[in-house]
Amino acid sequence: MDIDNEKAVFGACFIDEEALDIALSTLSAKDFTLPSHQLLFGVMANMAENQIIPDTVTLATELKKMGVLDKVGGPEYIAELVDFAPSSAIIGYSCKQLKEASKKRQLMNIAKAIERNADLPADELQAKIEAALFDMHTGGGGAERIKITLPKAFKEIETAFNNRGKIAGIETGFEKFDQSLNGLNAPDLIVLAGRPAMGKSAMMGNIVEGATIERGVPAVIFSLEMSKEQLIKRMIFGRSRIDGARARVGNFQDGDWSRMANTVGSMVDSPVFIDDTPGLHVSELRARARRLKRKEGIGLVCIDYLQLLRGEGQNRVQEVGFISRSLKGMAKELNVPVVALCQLSRKLEERTNKRPVMSDLRDSGEIEQDADTIIFMYRDAVYNEKADSRQAEAIIAKQRNGPTGTVPLSWHGEYSRFENKQEGSWTS
Repeated sequence: MDIDNEKAVFGACFIDEEALDIALSTLSAKDFTLPSHQLLFGVMANMAENQIIPDTVTLATELKKMGVLDKVGGPEYIAELVDFAPSSAIIGYSCKQLKEASKKRQLMNIAKAIERNADLPADELQAKIEAALFDMHTGGGGAERIKITLPKAFKEIETAFNNRGKIAGIETGFEKFDQSLNGLNAPDLIVLAGRPAMGKSAMMGNIVEGATIERGVPAVIFSLEMSKEQLIKRMIFGRSRIDGARARVGNFQDGDWSRMANTVGSMVDSPVFIDDTPGLHVSELRARARRLKRKEGIGLVCIDYLQLLRGEGQNRVQEVGFISRSLKGMAKELNVPVVALCQLSRKLEERTNKRPVMSDLRDSGEIEQDADTIIFMYRDAVYNEKADSRQAEAIIAKQRNGPTGTVPLSWHGEYSRFENKQEGSWTS
């Protein structure tokens, strides 16, 4: 019965654009039972996304271009599907039947998984259940045949080809930083590390501002150290170019209020979410991010900072390793870049050269292994009173998919703000 419904949906889509719209808004490739049908629907969805109507001819042409036409039965099978087309009045019913059958299959699999994992702690079992239910909403989870993933991968390659020279990921507004990283890309775990007073939290806040307030990418900050109010005040003062230390004690100057009013106006509707719950277990953080992804379409997750999360393990090294792996898993599950702040070992202070290296990552070498990108924030003026106080560096020590190197930045401590370094002198 399911196979007949699947054929009916394809047939209707080939002859009626309204039926195609109903199918695309109701179904995903995983709702189909046959691998060949999953491939067909995935390609159809990609074509429709690119404003190409997938009829029997254009679909066969696209599949041939991809080299997988024979995997779905050839052009003859695609043409035969038209014969199964129902009346347009019942296409919605056919799609709902397929969706219902798909949900039942997935729920039965979840029930079996719960039974297999019944000996787990309740919190961990709940997290697994929530992750599985989230997968039902997003289509994630589980192994896939390469033919199912192929259309999406091919589309990403095609997009990169057509957008040569453009930043592929989320832009932060730091020009050389974005060029070096090609933006913040999913599903990367990006570790932003440094010793205290180097500006890690400020850099994270500036990244969120650039991605969210300036470019509209929904983002969530899990702030385990600062309160929501502290973070928001820092953003207001920084964007308004007001000395935070002066403003916090009510010492305002002419023009401050008008600049703050303009800043607040630009921020009020921005899709920034802040969770300042202290001592979160990493599984609970994942569950909260998962819900925000489903409800708000979160495109960026930031954590301040990694070592303040709780995890599992017999000692601190194992616990931090568990947290690190969980954050990388979250980046893949939600398909978003995850920026996690990280403290460095105080042993760095004992060296003559204070610039950080990988071995300075505190508590666990697994952070180095799990992270796709590791960036060290460094300001020489923290150690050297003769150094320019404006000079700052973002040291890209690891980048799985790109080069390493150092990006110069300008630091404005009174605003808790990094900016693009102007050519020439560090001072401004």
